[in-house]
Amino acid sequence: MHEKERHRIILSAVQEKPVVTVQEMVDLTESSEATIRRDIAALHVQKRLRRVRGGAEALSPPQFIGLAGRPFSVNETINASQKRAIAREAVELCKDGEPIIINGGTTTFQMVHFLTGRRMPIFTNSFPIAEHLLRHSKNTVMLSGGTIYREQNIILSPFDNDVTRNFYARRMFMGAQGLGPLGLM
Repeated sequence: MHEKERHRIILSAVQEKPVVTVQEMVDLTESSEATIRRDIAALHVQKRLRRVRGGAEALSPPQFIGLAGRPFSVNETINASQKRAIAREAVELCKDGEPIIINGGTTTFQMVHFLTGRRMPIFTNSFPIAEHLLRHSKNTVMLSGGTIYREQNIILSPFDNDVTRNFYARRMFMGAQGLGPLGLM
């Protein structure tokens, strides 16, 4: 992973929680502990974060309310084979010609690999999903309108009258952190 990408991931992580440990950054970036310590030192000198014992913290809380969660590029590498298996099963539920909705996320993104030989209308709020399907399939692809969230690579609309009200599908696919006693997490 390039230094700029590591720095982007590290800075994003310190905005999400009070303190991020070196080990958490190692896991997020799949880099060595020494590399992460050098990155923290460099970002500290640049006054982009504050180095603390065992990790780093943000200099100030976020200036705007955004979406919680790690960047798409980070989540994409976590549990990749499991996500691909889930995606394969999800696509098996789909029939050619039947419209589907695919919500943005790294698990749902894996569906694109199994949809390349299919033909159906697909509505999504995900740039990566739309782009892959446009380049590698004959599916009809529709994107929602709204605010673009760069880190998560999705589009969300705050309006009641957006295009989502006019698209109907029997199936919608979305990701979740997990299932608990109260439902999706």
